Amino acid sequence: MALVRRTVAAVLRSTLAAVCAVAVTSLVPIDAHAWEPDFSPILRVAPGPAFHFAPPLGRAVTQSAVDLTAGASFFVDEHVSLVLIPEVGYSYDHLGTHLFTLSPGVGVGEQRWSVVYHPRLLVGEAATGRVIGVRNGVAVHALFDIYSLEVAHEVLFGNGSTQEDVRVVLGLNPLGALRFMPVFRGIGWMFGHAPL
Repeated sequence: MALVRRTVAAVLRSTLAAVCAVAVTSLVPIDAHAWEPDFSPILRVAPGPAFHFAPPLGRAVTQSAVDLTAGASFFVDEHVSLVLIPEVGYSYDHLGTHLFTLSPGVGVGEQRWSVVYHPRLLVGEAATGRVIGVRNGVAVHALFDIYSLEVAHEVLFGNGSTQEDVRVVLGLNPLGALRFMPVFRGIGWMFGHAPL
């Protein structure tokens, strides 16, 4: 029962933070009559270190980690405005953790740069058995979301134990480069893209 209460409390904190992020981004003026969202596809690989400060006993504190995610970056306007980056994916940690991730990223920026809050729901397997948890991260996305740098705090609950880490990952999304290819520019109007 304590595990359920801690998980629900962590999810509620993440939801509150997401609502605050949306409230802050809503302060950015958006012309409702000129609303033409633009998007870039995402197939991101993001490796980096995970600094564990509550790992299972007998394990090293720093481990390598990698996230593989798919989704899309939605830009509400070509100027600074609301940015939505929903993603689903897989997360691996050398500590023996395999997780399914789901994130409704929300932030502010434009196509060339954005700052996004990524609350993630995590479900999967760890060295201690089945786990559920949350990861809260802030990321800077650059150049049509081709590059990203994220710093995140993760908490996993399962089998009476808690795992916590802070991770720093550098992401590469090669699909963001499609915008620079002549073929994509020619058919971009079908996907809501304005010319570059």
